Amino acid sequence: QPQAERSTQLLSLDSQMLERLLGTTDMAKVLNPDVIREVEQELEKRTFWNELAADDVTGRVTRYAKTHGPFTADQIIAYLHLDAASVVHALDELAAKGDLLQGHFVDSTSCSRWRELDAKRTEGGPYPEKGHPQSTPSTAPAGGSEQQWLHKDVFRRIRSRSLDKARKAVRPVEPEAFQMFLIDRQGIGPVGGERYEGADGLMRVIEQLEGVALPAGLWETAIFPARVRDYQPSMLDELLTGGDVVWVGSKAGGTGALEPGEIAFHPADSVLLGDT
Repeated sequence: QPQAERSTQLLSLDSQMLERLLGTTDMAKVLNPDVIREVEQELEKRTFWNELAADDVTGRVTRYAKTHGPFTADQIIAYLHLDAASVVHALDELAAKGDLLQGHFVDSTSCSRWRELDAKRTEGGPYPEKGHPQSTPSTAPAGGSEQQWLHKDVFRRIRSRSLDKARKAVRPVEPEAFQMFLIDRQGIGPVGGERYEGADGLMRVIEQLEGVALPAGLWETAIFPARVRDYQPSMLDELLTGGDVVWVGSKAGGTGALEPGEIAFHPADSVLLGDT
C-alpha cells in the first residue's frame, strides 16, 4: 500500500483516537517531515514577555514543549539546566493530564535541528524572552529509538498539515499527466531518446508488458524499437534461446484470449505462465 494512502488513512482518524495509537504506531513514517520543519520554524519565532519563577519546573517544561517540535527527555533536561528527576516528573505529570504525547514522531536527523535552534534560544527557560543572553547548545541526543515528547497542540498542527499534504499526494491527476507517466515509465521516446538499451533493456520492457497480446509484426516494428534504443531482432532471439523469455501464441482454431496471429511474451519464471 503506498505510504501516502496509509498516511491519509491514519491521519484522518479522530485526533483523540490517533493520539491513543501513538504507542503502537511509528508516527515518523506518517507525519510529513517538511511539515514538522515548517511548524518548528514558526515555533522558533514565538516569544513570551512574562517571566516564570525559577522553581516553576512544570511551567518551564510546558513552555518548552509549546515552542518546540518533537524532543527527548535528555534534550529538555540539558536545555533547562534543571534537576533531571524534577523534569521527568513534570513530563510524566503533563502526559497524564493529556498535555504531552509520547511516541516516535521524527527521525534523528530532523529532530537534531533543535540542537541548533537551542543554541539561539535564551538562558533560563524553554522560550525566548526579551533581554536574556543566548544559551549554549544542548548536546543531548534527539531522535533514533529514544522516546520522544510532543505537546498536543503542536502535534495537532503537524497532523492537520500532514493530512493535507497526504491527500494532495493521492489526488487523481489529469489524464494527460497519467499518459505521460506511462510513456516515461515504459521508456518510450523519439528516435535516439529511448530509455532502455541492449538485451537487458529489452528484458525490462518484456517484464513491463508481460502478457500483453499483440500481432507479432507489431512487436518487432513498433513496440520494442520505441523503447529500446539499439533494438535488433537478435536481442529477442538471445533472450528466447537463453531461456530467459518465453512467448505464447494463439492456437489454430483455439478459443483462448489471444486473437489469431497475436503473441504475448513472459519472463521464463513468471507465475502467470501457469494459466497459459
